[in-house]
Amino acid sequence: MAAFAAPYIWPSPGRAHLEYSTASNTCDRVAPIPHEWTVSVAIYHLSAKPPIRRADGRCATAAAAYRAGCAIVDERTGTRHDYRRRHGVVCARLHLPGGAELTDRAAFWNALEHHHRRKDAVLAREVVIGLPAELAEVDRARVANTFAMAISARYGVAVDCAIHLPSGRGDDRNHHAHLLISACHVDGTGALGSKALLLDPIHCRKARVGDSVSWLRPAWERAVNDALAEVGSRARIDHRSHAVRGIHRRPTIHNGIGPGAPQRRYRNEMNRQRNIECEQIDQSIRRLRTLKNKLLQRQAEIDARCARLGGKRLAASGSPSRAMKPSSRSASKAGKVRP
Repeated sequence: MAAFAAPYIWPSPGRAHLEYSTASNTCDRVAPIPHEWTVSVAIYHLSAKPPIRRADGRCATAAAAYRAGCAIVDERTGTRHDYRRRHGVVCARLHLPGGAELTDRAAFWNALEHHHRRKDAVLAREVVIGLPAELAEVDRARVANTFAMAISARYGVAVDCAIHLPSGRGDDRNHHAHLLISACHVDGTGALGSKALLLDPIHCRKARVGDSVSWLRPAWERAVNDALAEVGSRARIDHRSHAVRGIHRRPTIHNGIGPGAPQRRYRNEMNRQRNIECEQIDQSIRRLRTLKNKLLQRQAEIDARCARLGGKRLAASGSPSRAMKPSSRSASKAGKVRP
C-alpha cells in the first residue's frame, strides 16, 4: 500500500464524518486552511480492553464464542457457550503467525485453556478497533484482517478477528472489530508456547520498553489511512491527542447509550455533566478569542487613523512640529566642545 503523503488538516471536532469546507479559511481559529483543500475527519478508535483473566471468573472459550457468534464447549469446565443466535457478526477469522488460519476455533481455545494451569492466569487480551464508515464492507474486512495478521506476525501470537455490525440502538456507522489475542506465543501450526511478554504492560514497564499499545495505535492509523487513500476517500484518522495536534479543545468522555446497571447509568450521567462543562468552557474561550481579535482589529484601525491625522497636520503646517525641533539649549550644548 502506498503511504499517504499529503498534509493532514484537523478542524475542531464537532461531529465526525462531516465535510469541512474552506469557506471561512480557518480551522477553529488555530491554523489557516488553503482554499484548495477540503478534508473530512473520520473517527479513530482503538482501545485495549481488560485482559481475559481466570481469576475474574472469565474464560477464553466463552470470549471467543461470544465474539465469533458460535458455540464452544469448554472442555475444562464442561460449560457450553452457545452464541449462534447472536446477530451482527459479519465474519470471524483466526489468524496465526506466517499467514495461516485455523478453522477449528473451539479446539484452539480449549487447547489454550489447558495450556494455562494457574488459577490466576491471563488467558487472552482484547483490542477493539473502529472501522471507518467511509469504506465498503469488503474493504473494512480487508483492513481489519490485515491488521490482525500484522499483530500476529509482530508478536508471534494468535489473533481471532471478529467483525461486528453497528448496534441497532446505536450509531449506524459504528462498524467495529474485536481482536482476541492469545496471551502466549503460537507457531504457524497452532502449537502453544511461552508467555508473550511484549503484550504484558507490567513487563514492558519493568523492562523500560514500549508496550503493545504504543505500537498498535499508530499502526492502526497508518493501516486505515492507507485503505482510505486507496479507495479515493479524503477522510483521515489521527491517533494523537488534541494537545499534540494543536487543537484547543477539551477532550470529552465517550458516553454509552441504552439501559444498563445503576452504576453505569450514574457514571454516564457524571460523564455527560463533565462533557457539558467542557463544551461551555470551550464556548467561553471562543467568545473571548473573538472579542480579542475584534479589539486588536479596532486598535489597529485607531493607530492607522492617528497616523493619517498626524500626517495631515504636518502637511498643513509646512514645517516640522515643535516637538521635533531641537531646543536652543540642546543646540548650544551640542555646539560646545570639551577641552
